[in-house]
Amino acid sequence: MSLREIFTDGRALPKDPQPSWKGYSVGKWEGDTMVIDTIGFNDRGWIDTEKGRPQTQALHVVERFALDPKTMKITRSYTAQDPDYLKGTYAGSDVVQVADAAYAKDTCKEQGFTSYSEQVRK
Repeated sequence: MSLREIFTDGRALPKDPQPSWKGYSVGKWEGDTMVIDTIGFNDRGWIDTEKGRPQTQALHVVERFALDPKTMKITRSYTAQDPDYLKGTYAGSDVVQVADAAYAKDTCKEQGFTSYSEQVRK
């Protein structure tokens, strides 16, 4: 499990963030759509692993998450620009259904702790 931090406090993207796997993300609401703007990726990841598209530190991704209240499906649309590697914009979307099972906290029996994210932050 890895953590992704998305700042929703109105801050702007920094000019020169420390590169990381997940990048530096800020989010804001535009009507009923959550828009997440991310820069600051390292150059060790891939935009599309199936088609073998690597990324550079110039990668800029904008995601839009919208819930359809009738179907309870969340659509994520995204655009990615990486002027050091891509010509133009790489775009796509996917849809997920909200789980109908209630959340149940479980203890990881192999490691003996409940929350990996709490363990990482220590």
